[in-house]
Amino acid sequence: WASGEFCYYSLFGGGGGGAVAYSMWENWFSTKQWLIILFISVGPSALSNVLQFKALSNLKPSEGQVILSTVPIWAILFSLFVGGPLEMGGKAMAGLGMICFSFVSLFAAEIAAGKKKKS
Repeated sequence: WASGEFCYYSLFGGGGGGAVAYSMWENWFSTKQWLIILFISVGPSALSNVLQFKALSNLKPSEGQVILSTVPIWAILFSLFVGGPLEMGGKAMAGLGMICFSFVSLFAAEIAAGKKKKS
């Protein structure tokens, strides 16, 4: 990764002579940055995984899978909220349609199964 970054910035952003204008590895030895990475990995990430697994243990596997497959939808909504409109190609729209179709069809099947149990 570091060699790829060096080549990219040498060719396109280094200002000639192989000088790197920007490097994401510049402060790799910084204690503050490693503490931030440690906090992100242990704090919010670990907590969200524990809560997600606890919530999924109360659902049927098919429901849990469909809910987890809606993550791209939430990512799109969050990015719209934060960054404004996006440009999505045909493949992205097709994938979004398939995710929405699976979500709607699961709940339609659940509603139909619930009506069969009542009668």
